[in-house]
Amino acid sequence: MKNIKLTKNELKTKNIVLFITSILTILLGVSFFFNDYITFFDGCEIFYIVMLLYFGLEFTNYLLTRALTGMNSLYIALANIIACFSGIKYMNEQSNMVISITLIGWMIIMVIIKLIRIEDLRNKNNYSIFINIFSLSLFILLGFLTITNIYMEITNICLMLGFFFTVNGILNMIETFGNIKFCK
Repeated sequence: MKNIKLTKNELKTKNIVLFITSILTILLGVSFFFNDYITFFDGCEIFYIVMLLYFGLEFTNYLLTRALTGMNSLYIALANIIACFSGIKYMNEQSNMVISITLIGWMIIMVIIKLIRIEDLRNKNNYSIFINIFSLSLFILLGFLTITNIYMEITNICLMLGFFFTVNGILNMIETFGNIKFCK
């Protein structure tokens, strides 16, 4: 990706959009906790609906900041829509297995996207790389714990997924704050 020098207004716009995206990701995660009140959907359907909403959120983020952030948001949006449709295709199979495999595929794509972002920060000598590496490590640990718990037939899938998406939103918010603090 080419090095683009952003003005203060462009940086502010980019960071506001990323911050709002993080807050909305947290809210998507919190929506899993209200599964008991949503009786017309089960945990699997809520997961795929949240992935679809997350796609819309990241695609909107891409449309608003594509000149400022490059293709990362588009890649995340594509990862979300692929995970959503692949899970829906196999939705009639054993739900814990399908959600675990879908989450594994989605996480692998997300880790690759985050590694590309870290490489870009390294090339720019940006000190927020350390926050991004820390966030990536926590993301991998959180994903591993979520996938194994769901695969092991945990009884409340919605609580596990809610916790996962809420913490993922918090990690994205920490990355955004790190980029604001250490941005050159």
